[in-house]
Amino acid sequence: MSELWDDDCCHTLLRGWNRGASWEDCDKSHAESWLSWALFGAEWEELSSYQRKEIGGYLDTLCEETGLSLEKVCSAKTKKVAPMRLSLDNMVWLHRPLAAYFVTDFLLGQCIAPLAMWHLGYRRLKNKVADSSDVRHWYHPGNPDVHAGKSKEEIRETADGVFMLHGVGVGYLPYLDLLKKVNTATNGLPTLVIEIPYIALRAWARPDARGPDGSAEAIARSMRSVGMERATIVGHSFGTIIASWILRHSPEHIHSAVLIDPVCLQLARADVAFAAIHRKPVSAADVLLEYFVFRELSLAATLARNFFWFRNILWAEDLPHNRRSVGILSSNDAIVPSASVRNYLIDKSIDHVWLEGLGHAGFLKRPAVLDGIVEQIRMRGQMRSGGGKKSD
Repeated sequence: MSELWDDDCCHTLLRGWNRGASWEDCDKSHAESWLSWALFGAEWEELSSYQRKEIGGYLDTLCEETGLSLEKVCSAKTKKVAPMRLSLDNMVWLHRPLAAYFVTDFLLGQCIAPLAMWHLGYRRLKNKVADSSDVRHWYHPGNPDVHAGKSKEEIRETADGVFMLHGVGVGYLPYLDLLKKVNTATNGLPTLVIEIPYIALRAWARPDARGPDGSAEAIARSMRSVGMERATIVGHSFGTIIASWILRHSPEHIHSAVLIDPVCLQLARADVAFAAIHRKPVSAADVLLEYFVFRELSLAATLARNFFWFRNILWAEDLPHNRRSVGILSSNDAIVPSASVRNYLIDKSIDHVWLEGLGHAGFLKRPAVLDGIVEQIRMRGQMRSGGGKKSD
């Protein structure tokens, strides 16, 4: 884990996951508790002597570089300080009646959504690779003449398909206009859609037991099964987490990346976890979001027991370069720390689009903004992958 110091990530973890407490309120035991979870996903008492020594080295370096003192201080303030540790803290979820799942699962998920996808020309992949109770793969073959008039070099160095991942909500129903516009704007490139039940308010859904690497490998096999070798990956919100798995596991299958409201960036900070788990609702919309989304059992289990920042974070170095990647950020996003992510992308020479005045997923309600995002998807997919210099 020593490479974390290269990006001051360990310092960011300590400053970011203490629920807003200042360093004067903290002591060494708090810091040890934070880092034992953040770096190894365990309690301090469960670590080996080697792991404890490693964390001790990080803390010594931190104190030397910052002049801080983490000696144990017994005071009323320190007793109130507690780190956020998603996989170790108590899971908070709220009961909902079966009628709620009748709407979100049966009516929307199993009746209306499949009919809508069929109407748009999508068909569910049914093979040993894609047909799974955990995820559903939908495929649109596109226009067989989409590459007509292109040279072999253009075909080889541009995207040959679009691969889409939705965010938390009710699956792909809110994205139907996006799917339709993408198919038109790309002149009929094949499109692969992955539907994820455990973030789509489905009854009895559970996180994919294969984990990030297993899930990424299954998706890569699905892409190969339909002949998609160099896709433009489009992820929104939680979908960018799964996009990060693909970008790390099978980068050879990704030509370009369009990340909308990207929760996968800057996960060393506590903003996303705090907004999803600990932030108190301040409006009626926040109350509805908390009850109907973040406190739903499957999603609560995903965040509280199957979310490890170091497995889900995406670094700029993992993105396709030569201007083939773009982050699309909403200025009023209550979940993503958009300003921090924008600064990070600028520092790493990655393009970004700033949506002023919009909140998380606000683009779905703005046709003009949606058209701009579709244009980004089209443009990034047509950029050549050869040549250029990778950004540092």
